[in-house]
Formats: sequence, structure tokens, C-alpha cells
Amino acid sequence: MKAAGAGTCYYFCDSADAADTVIDDIVDNEEGALAILSAVEAELVKYRELDIPEGALMVAVSPAMFNEIRRLGIAEQATLATSKPSLMGNHQNAPYYGSIGGGVSVPGFESSLNYMGSMIVATNHLPNSNVTTGDANYQTDGTFVKALMFQRGCVASVKKQGLKVDSVEDVRRNTVFTVASMYSGGGILRPELASVVISGNGTLDKANLTATENQSGIDQGFGRAVRLGDVV
Repeated sequence: MKAAGAGTCYYFCDSADAADTVIDDIVDNEEGALAILSAVEAELVKYRELDIPEGALMVAVSPAMFNEIRRLGIAEQATLATSKPSLMGNHQNAPYYGSIGGGVSVPGFESSLNYMGSMIVATNHLPNSNVTTGDANYQTDGTFVKALMFQRGCVASVKKQGLKVDSVEDVRRNTVFTVASMYSGGGILRPELASVVISGNGTLDKANLTATENQSGIDQGFGRAVRLGDVV
């Protein structure tokens, strides 16, 4: 995703050691679903090796891949918190819904899966194109992304100072001027908590995963690439 040094890139290919070995294509079928689950297992192993708490690992996949994972019968249907009524009497799950009139639905969470403690959700917002315009911090190549894995600790909202209020009385205008300000921002805090599963398309090979971006636009710039086997 053109995020040098950020997270781990999991990929599948044959056992050849050549740098130009082509990355396997992960299709939305049984083999592809098993490949995603093996990547989840590898991510959890990494957490244990780095002494990272395993809780709240999120795995985002496409709706088609989500259905394939569910069809395997390996991942369990996630049990959300006990349902309680909203203020208007509609029964919704408290952590994922608001308490306003009709409730605030969050697509994907109400039909999530649990696999070894991780939550797998379906999303229509997986990156699937190469974004080269706009803010440089958000220019990513999502062409090869098949799944995203992350914890909330991978990003951060930082406050350098809280709300600061200054008041000045102007006797000439018989007015009190009040100015309130705060300094805050957000960004990547722990990139090791954000990983991606890469699918090939016949052009992406092993050397492209850790190589820096060049004019060809195919190099990904990951700091760590892990082979998980073949997709058969």
C-alpha cells in the first residue's frame, strides 16, 4: 500500500526462492477464505511474539469473501453485547448502535464472525485502486489488497493541549472578548498493529513487496513481507 515500514504484508506464492516469484491471486472461494484465516493466525502469532495484547483484532474483507469465510463453518458467529432498548423502544445492540429514534446501524458489525478472538467484518470500503492525488498521507495503492487487519491502537488522536480559553475585557467597547483554542491531531501511532493480505494479479512478485515506490507504480514499500504458503 505504499506505506514503507508500516505493518506486515502477508502473501501467498509457490516455494521458489527467486525474488521474481509471482504472488498468488486470492479468489473469493473456499481456498481464498482459508488463506485469509491463515493470515489471521499469523497475525495473532506476531502479536504474541511482540507481547502485543491480542484483544480487539479487526479483520476487514469484502462481502463476497466474508460469505466464503462464513460458509466454511470454522469462524463462529460473533455474539454482540446483550441487546437493550433504545430511548424510542427499538431493540439494538448497545455498543454498536446509538440511542436515538430508530437506532444507528453500522453495516457489517451486526453479522460479524469470530475467529480465534478476532472479529471479521464485511465492508464495501476496502481500498481497490491506486490513489495518487490529494494529501500525500492518504495516497495508497490498494489495487492488491484482499484484507486489512488492525487494532485501534494502530492510529492515534493526540492532544498537545486541552481546551484553552482566554478572556479580555475591553472597557472602551464595554465588551468581553473570549477566545477558545486547542491543539490536536491524528496519525499512525503503532504501524505494527496494521497489516494487509495481498493478492496478486499476475504482475506483482515478491521483490515488489518490500521495494520502494518507483516509476512503474507497482512497488509497495512494506517494511516486512511474510509468505504463508500456496493458495491451492
